[in-house]
Amino acid sequence: MTDRSQRPDQPAFRLALYGVRSSGKTCILSALTLPRLPHPDDLTCSWIENVPGHPLPSGDPDTWNTRDPFVVGWKWLHEQRARLAHGDPPLPNPARDEAMRFWFAFGAPAQGTRYVELIDYSGELITASASELATRLREHMRDCAGLLVLAEVPPPGHEHAPLAEDLEKLKGAFLLLLKEKESGPQPDWPIAVLFNKWDRRGTKIGDGYASPADLVEEFLNQTPPPPHLSIVQTLRNAVGPDNVRCFPVSAFGAYQIRSDGAEVPILDGALLRSQRLEDGFVWVMQRCDEIRVQRLEQAAARASWFAFWQLPLGSAEVLPHTRSSLIRSWLGGVSPLHGARAAWRLLKHFPPRHPLLSRTRRALGIFSLKLSTQGLLCLLSLLTLVTAYRTTTDMFQYRSVLATKSDPSATAEEIQAAERWLEAYFKSSVFLHPLSYAIVLSRSDANKLLAELRTSRDERLWEAVREAPDPHTRLELARRYLESFPNGLHFQEAVTIIESAEQQAKLHRNIDYLKTLSLKIDAVPVTLNTDLKELQRLADDVGLLPYPNVLSEELKSLQHQLRERVGDKQKQLADLARNANWEKFKQIYLALMSNNNPGEAARILVEFVPKNQQHQDLVNDFRQRAPIIITQKVQDHIKLRSYRLAREAAGLSNEPNVVQLLHPNQIARLRDLSHTIDEAEDRDLYSQILKNRPHCLDQINAYLERAPLKVMHREVRKYQEWIIKIKQPLNLTITLSAIYWHDKY
Repeated sequence: MTDRSQRPDQPAFRLALYGVRSSGKTCILSALTLPRLPHPDDLTCSWIENVPGHPLPSGDPDTWNTRDPFVVGWKWLHEQRARLAHGDPPLPNPARDEAMRFWFAFGAPAQGTRYVELIDYSGELITASASELATRLREHMRDCAGLLVLAEVPPPGHEHAPLAEDLEKLKGAFLLLLKEKESGPQPDWPIAVLFNKWDRRGTKIGDGYASPADLVEEFLNQTPPPPHLSIVQTLRNAVGPDNVRCFPVSAFGAYQIRSDGAEVPILDGALLRSQRLEDGFVWVMQRCDEIRVQRLEQAAARASWFAFWQLPLGSAEVLPHTRSSLIRSWLGGVSPLHGARAAWRLLKHFPPRHPLLSRTRRALGIFSLKLSTQGLLCLLSLLTLVTAYRTTTDMFQYRSVLATKSDPSATAEEIQAAERWLEAYFKSSVFLHPLSYAIVLSRSDANKLLAELRTSRDERLWEAVREAPDPHTRLELARRYLESFPNGLHFQEAVTIIESAEQQAKLHRNIDYLKTLSLKIDAVPVTLNTDLKELQRLADDVGLLPYPNVLSEELKSLQHQLRERVGDKQKQLADLARNANWEKFKQIYLALMSNNNPGEAARILVEFVPKNQQHQDLVNDFRQRAPIIITQKVQDHIKLRSYRLAREAAGLSNEPNVVQLLHPNQIARLRDLSHTIDEAEDRDLYSQILKNRPHCLDQINAYLERAPLKVMHREVRKYQEWIIKIKQPLNLTITLSAIYWHDKY
């Protein structure tokens, strides 16, 4: 069975799998990934194919080129499980330099779902010697939580066949580990011995027996004993009898022999008849949990209630496969902090209703209590050491302060250092100097001594101010005095010196500011291109002193002079602009009159200010020229028969600006031009009739509609009626009075 879900966050057991050649290791791994008959104890197993951090490459698996142990394991196991699913035995696992890895999820009713990272060390038993294999086993014991060893069960009648050479190497490696046992503790490492191919014995596991263990005991205790007993005893002597358990398993459950002699499984429909493949894995995980809990309980019992130095120095020997040196264990013991942390991690590791939860909680409670007592004692010890150190330091500091006070040559820095210590000592909490206040220096005495030192330094600094050789030096020394003594004995005197110097500096700054403005005012030229806004800004700047509250008579006089100079330049610019504007206005007026535009000329004359003599001269000129220009424009338009434009030109006499400038008699004469235009247009329309008669109906209609005076209206109307009448059809009546025939008829 497979599970393509992602690798879970729950920590996994890392187990090593050893199997000699032809021991059926490939069959077991393949069977664990395929559908099988249910386990009688409801144990389950699923193969997790997708392991985060180890993605399967894309494309055909035959083209993959990778050394990732999970990917290599997936490719190999995927091929073998396909063979087994079709009833063919898997191929032997080839020897590799690196182990393959797999991820499985095993489930048990009491333990929940647990995860196993299985490492297949194929090839190591074949290529390594016993000593090399012992070294690798020692590394595996450090990196892995347990070991599973496959021992093939021979067919009946072959029980006494010698062990395979690879299994003998494994036995020799454990014998070397047994030899190392004499100089060190026995390794606490669970090993499950899987007696594979149990179906060869023709007995279903559990039939007629109390447990599968009875089958193994019967097999090992037969007379003469099988050679498997030797490897089991070696393992028990190496890691202890409680850490070794034998399990009868069968990947096929039932088999038959093909014609080529190969053993192939007998399927139950699409299911394998595998027997108890999960037992060894579940037991190893359960035994690992028991070892961890047992170590926690032993560590909790060994941890001291009062040896608080074990908190930072204590051993962390509470997890499997972690060994502390003998000297460290003797000096530090077991740290309850590490123990509580390990117990908490183990609690999160266990699923709900796990049988070891109560024992783990009990160990966590013991560690927590011992951690509390050691922490309290550690805190008290630290407080005692800190108090002793603080009292000793205060004693030396106090002696240094007394030496500084009695030394007339002590520098200001040394006196300030003594003052800082006394101030900090006086203001600090009573808990910081509990013994010092009692046996070294009381807080009241410290305050008195601090006042004496400050008064002495105050007088020394002010004496330097009084003896300053010049005002600048006196100012700097007064500022330094205030920095050192913001509320000193000579505070007011120092403030007076500083304020007086600052007032003078501000006054000079204002005068310099006005002098700079004077240069800017002189630099402004009096031309037509000069911006009046610039002069106005300068005039405003005269009143914007850097320090407006600091004034003097000299300063006020200088401000008045600058304002007068700005006013003179503004007046000059105004006169210059006024003259330039009049000349420009005059040219515009003359151009308008030259272009026969008296209406616009009248408008600008009316709007212009001021109304001086020059303006009156232009008004007189307009009165002389405007009527002539208007009359001439009317006559020109009449000549061109542009009567609408002629009326527009004559309409200027009604413009308010023109009326305001011309005399009444001039206005009356100009308004008479309208009658002249009407006579001209009336005469022109009548002449068009005379010119085009008798085909002049259009001209007649135009006269009747558009003629402004209609002087010839009666005559034109009669002529129109006559033309219409002669153009009408004639009604003739013909009477037949005789018919004359040709002589031919």
